[in-house]
Amino acid sequence: MLKHIKTRAFVWSCAGIITQILGLAGIFSSRPASGDLNPVWAGALLLLIGTGILCFGLYFYTQAKNRHAAFALAGLFSLAGFFLLHFLTDKNKHAAKRRKRS
Repeated sequence: MLKHIKTRAFVWSCAGIITQILGLAGIFSSRPASGDLNPVWAGALLLLIGTGILCFGLYFYTQAKNRHAAFALAGLFSLAGFFLLHFLTDKNKHAAKRRKRS
C-alpha cells in the first residue's frame, strides 16, 4: 500500500471511531437535559459526524488498497466495517506478484 495514503487513512479513521465512541457515550449517558443541551441529541449528532469521518478515512484506505471507492461505505458498520475492509486483500500486492512471475 502507499504509505502516505495509509497514514492519512489511519488518522481519519481513528478520529471517526473516537467521535463515534463519544457519541455513543452521550447517547447512553444518564445525565439529564439542561437548557438547550440534550445529551442524547448531542450524542446522536456526534455519532453521525463520526460515521462520516470514518467513511472519509476508509475512502483513503480503499485508495491505498486499490479497491473501489464504494467499499468506504463499510464505515456505516463502525468498527466492524473497518475490520472488514482491513482484511480484504490488497490488489496492489497481487499485481506485483503477477509481474514477478512473468
